[in-house]
Amino acid sequence: MKKLKYTIFLFVIGLLIVAISVGSSFFSHTEPNEDQTEQQTAKTLLLPQLNEERADAATMVLVSAPPPQPADHINRWNPDLQQDSCLMCHALETTGAATLPEDHYYDNNRNNELYRTYCIQCHVTQEDDKPAFNRDN
Repeated sequence: MKKLKYTIFLFVIGLLIVAISVGSSFFSHTEPNEDQTEQQTAKTLLLPQLNEERADAATMVLVSAPPPQPADHINRWNPDLQQDSCLMCHALETTGAATLPEDHYYDNNRNNELYRTYCIQCHVTQEDDKPAFNRDN
């Protein structure tokens, strides 16, 4: 019986030590120094759709959205060729078409293999056949 009481006593003391150490970390508040404040300010991302007044949702700017395919590119995607149907123009600088950015390749190196190969997953076709949802006309 004495051994059981001693074990329970040690267990309770252990719990108290853990509770005090965890609780003290919640109440220890330090003011951020200048470096931490600058880092937090640098991480702030300004979203145009939240900072500016806009007439309607059709003016919303998507941050880091891939550019859509031009309207004259409709039906150019060939599922059999996959990325090669786009790379016929976009892999060669002589065609004048925009070349692929480095983040489309393994390790962000243009000398490596292509990483993002299913172009139409992100670069959708433009189909402006109906007005924006909140316009009257």
